[in-house]
Amino acid sequence: MPLNGSTRIMIIENDIDVAEQMRTTLKNHFGFENLSVTYDGRQAWLELNSAAENNASVDLVISDWQMPHLTGLELLQKMRADDKLRKMPFIMVSGLAGCDQTLQAIKAGANDYITKPLQKDILVQRITEMFDL
Repeated sequence: MPLNGSTRIMIIENDIDVAEQMRTTLKNHFGFENLSVTYDGRQAWLELNSAAENNASVDLVISDWQMPHLTGLELLQKMRADDKLRKMPFIMVSGLAGCDQTLQAIKAGANDYITKPLQKDILVQRITEMFDL
């Protein structure tokens, strides 16, 4: 899938500063304009479903693991079990740096796993590799 300014990306992050860092990095590096930020896992689930039902699917989800109401892992599991959302690219971001967490996320269907503290260069590189840019 080609990425361009109209690419829809959802950032799910309860730390406002980290969410803003991701949004700014994606906008400045890739030129993405269609970036939404959600601070709650359950709200993200509702927004993802609504977008899919309205033929406005998100092109990439970047989610923190530790989110209120629905964790990033739970959200990922729900997405992979849903026909409309199953193939949506998903990057898990977490302060949990252990191999167990990484493996758990990958087994659940995450396309990538990035540890915090977030490094802008790593986020850019992972998206570049994911979409063969």
